[in-house]
Amino acid sequence: MKNYSVKWHTKLLLLVTMLLPFHFNSSAQFVHENMPITNGHVYSVVHSGNTIYMGGNFLGLGPNVPNGSAINTSSGLPDLNFVKPNDMVNAVVSDGAGGWYIGGEFTQVGGFARNHIARINADGSVNSWNPGADNYVRTLTINGNVLYVGGDFGNIGGQPRDYLAAFDLTTGNVNSWIANTDGAVNTIAVSAGIVYVGGDFSDINSQTRYNVAALDATTGNVTSWLPDADGVVSTILVNGITIYIGGNFTLLGGQSRDYIGAVNSTNGNALTWNPGADGMVLDMALSGNTLYVAGEFTTLGGESRNYLGAVNTSTGNAENWFAGSDNIVETIAIDNGLLYAGGYFSIIGGENRNAIAALDINTALATSWDPSIYEGVLAIAVNGSNVYAGGSFISVGWKERRFVAAVDATTGSVTSWAPNANGTVTDLVIKETTIYAAGNFSTIGGQNRRYIAGLNNTNGNATSFNPNPNNNTGVFAIAAGTNYIYAGGSFTSIGGQARNSLAQLDPTTGNATSWNPNVNVQVDAITEGDNAVYISGYFTTISGQSRYHIGAVDLATGLANSWNPGLNTNGNIYSLVYKDNTVYVGGHFNTTGGQTRNNIAAINATTGLATTWDPNASNTVYSLFINGNQIYAGGQFLSIGGASRAYLASLNLATGNATQWNPVLNDLVWSVDMDGSNKVYAGGLFTTVFGQSRNYFAFIEDNYVVPITMNHMDAYVRNKQLFVSWITNTESNNDYFDIQVSADGKEFKSVGIVKSKAINGNSDKPLQYSFNTSLEKILMLGFAGSLSLLFLPWFKNKKRNYLFGLAAIFLALILLNAGCKKEDTLSYDEGKKVFVRIVQVDKDGSKSVSKVVAVSVKE
Repeated sequence: MKNYSVKWHTKLLLLVTMLLPFHFNSSAQFVHENMPITNGHVYSVVHSGNTIYMGGNFLGLGPNVPNGSAINTSSGLPDLNFVKPNDMVNAVVSDGAGGWYIGGEFTQVGGFARNHIARINADGSVNSWNPGADNYVRTLTINGNVLYVGGDFGNIGGQPRDYLAAFDLTTGNVNSWIANTDGAVNTIAVSAGIVYVGGDFSDINSQTRYNVAALDATTGNVTSWLPDADGVVSTILVNGITIYIGGNFTLLGGQSRDYIGAVNSTNGNALTWNPGADGMVLDMALSGNTLYVAGEFTTLGGESRNYLGAVNTSTGNAENWFAGSDNIVETIAIDNGLLYAGGYFSIIGGENRNAIAALDINTALATSWDPSIYEGVLAIAVNGSNVYAGGSFISVGWKERRFVAAVDATTGSVTSWAPNANGTVTDLVIKETTIYAAGNFSTIGGQNRRYIAGLNNTNGNATSFNPNPNNNTGVFAIAAGTNYIYAGGSFTSIGGQARNSLAQLDPTTGNATSWNPNVNVQVDAITEGDNAVYISGYFTTISGQSRYHIGAVDLATGLANSWNPGLNTNGNIYSLVYKDNTVYVGGHFNTTGGQTRNNIAAINATTGLATTWDPNASNTVYSLFINGNQIYAGGQFLSIGGASRAYLASLNLATGNATQWNPVLNDLVWSVDMDGSNKVYAGGLFTTVFGQSRNYFAFIEDNYVVPITMNHMDAYVRNKQLFVSWITNTESNNDYFDIQVSADGKEFKSVGIVKSKAINGNSDKPLQYSFNTSLEKILMLGFAGSLSLLFLPWFKNKKRNYLFGLAAIFLALILLNAGCKKEDTLSYDEGKKVFVRIVQVDKDGSKSVSKVVAVSVKE
């Protein structure tokens, strides 16, 4: 790989494309941020009325609230309006105004670039304060008008600061206080003009200090206080002249101290107080004469205490306070007679509590407060009626649902419907008031049901439907016909009768009818037409007739009819949909119906010949769903219908061309469903939609198609600045435009905000906009060499009639290599790509996202 340098003393060759007025169509799209996500793949999604049902290999689901959340202290519910960090939150402290300072491993908060440190306002929005750090932040502490920050960084707020820094909260700037260390800072405490720091270091301001030190809060000078620990210090708590220290050490203040100890504030010598623990201490909190301790230990103060305990501040003995956590407690905070605990536990205080709990400070019993967070909580702070929890979690309000679940389509809340299977659910269909499930389970809905079951749509209980197939690999396909339920798999008996791979079942009892096609090998997909049942799988014969992986069975006789589209050798079909004497098929193939067709095709239901409809998917199609004059396809493709579409697309049912709808997922889609209007439900392996975190399930609206007129656009570079201008024709409820860039097309960083010019966000007249930023800033994010910006069509928002036109950009910029001083040089790698998009944000916080623009670096 070649490495190049961009020198500022260069010639700039600018290509600006000016477009005449024209019209095109662009569809509105919106992904619902707070719809539940799961902790495992979703294989099937269906809906009935206002309820969405899903099956897969997940064990639970909950609102999409990752990494940080404000939680009401009374209800335990998260504030879903709060912005979401895109990665782990390690530290949080109240800003004293209803908001919070957070630090961690994130690079965005609410879609805005915030590198490792940010402030969130009381209303849940991102504060404009944006100091940025070049590495992780581990701890935050406020004392008066100063915010102390510790972590792994070497630069923060635009200033060189090694691992430790202080901000003036009036100006928001790093102040002149300097206390550089040679290793990570994990904890900071301030008292009486002294800043106590702990971590994993051996030097601070050129003074030898092992893992713990004290600094003058005014000068930053290291004091003579010298407790030196022989291992990492995780937590420091100051109580008058006594300093409590916890971590991963066995020597502290010149004495043997296992993981916890106390030293005096004068010279750092260890006090006689010595509770001892058998594992790392991570956090401490004080109430009266009791010190509460959290960590990785199972004994504390001479008694068995799993991960959380209390010791007397005089004797060091364990108090008779037993919370009984079943896993590590990372963080604790005391407020109003309650001890809030966060960690990786699922049981604490005698109750089931996932990752966070409120315990009575006197009894150690868990209160009824139960936010239920999935995965780890690393930081907790309390302010008034809110607790802010930070960590590595994906959801707040998590519900256990084993392999099958239901969600309210309006509110996004997980319903009480909980059949709880004991194995994967791969397929769901609905017929009247029954949800039929197929998969690899043996119990579901509270009953023994082997691989296939009927479930009451109200209470989730198993119905009397019980076909009980004999295979050992599960039922792979299930379909609801006009009068019957069809089941496909690799069984040889089902519904009390000998049936090979395919059966027609009574929807009430599950008994097999006399209909008996006798398919020789596994059936994977089924759909009922007007006069026949169409099937696909790995079979080679139906009713003794040769049929390679696809065929049809007469609805009346149960015998194979003459329909025989065929597939290429090793071709497979995974989805079948019937409409108007046409069978639409998706799978992995290159020939069917006598024609070359890549992975998706339409086949005449009478002749078996492929129609002219040919979307030509680049890879496997797993799911198809027809809605009106469109067919939605999900799979593993990156292009379909003549357009770039990642894993999910909408196709015109007449032409096969992709519509403008383009939700941009990052991994394959197993299942697509729609409610008949504008709501698209998708399940699969994906974890992002539009670059936003969405684990395995998403609800994406496809509202309407509107005409957009582009009147003018241009882009140019002048005096090392990149300028972009655009025009909107009409706006509704618009707040601002957020210009974003990304190095990988997934994690985008904001490089600028442009406020709407529309009065109150509404305008029916064209408005002109412009944006410019330093070319150096762009280059530092990966722009260099020959940049080519692709055409940038725009989408609009979801819930309202929103006509929003935005100019597209064609821009190629060649930076020619020329000599300059070394300090003017920026490096980049040939072949690297940078991605650009603009996000339009409504006044209610809803967002519309442009297509992603690829920027390529070339020699």
